[in-house]
Amino acid sequence: MSWEKVEIHVDDLTLVGYMEDDMLNMPASVELGDEIKVGSKVYPIVSFEHDARDDRYDIKLKLAVASPKKKESKNDESPKGPSKG
Repeated sequence: MSWEKVEIHVDDLTLVGYMEDDMLNMPASVELGDEIKVGSKVYPIVSFEHDARDDRYDIKLKLAVASPKKKESKNDESPKGPSKG
């Protein structure tokens, strides 16, 4: 995947940054909280570093993880096996 240009919303400001997977690069012109809005989604911030050379933040985000699908059992049997009765 390559870096994608994204809109970042902090308070009443809209900034332009770049996102690749769970990494976000944005201007360091605002204070960061515990989460950040990228596009229409809000992501928790795992960690960040300030790059003083370019005055930018490199931010690691926590992305939502899809939960595994439940395996359907056949013939109304429980996943542990047929019931004894």
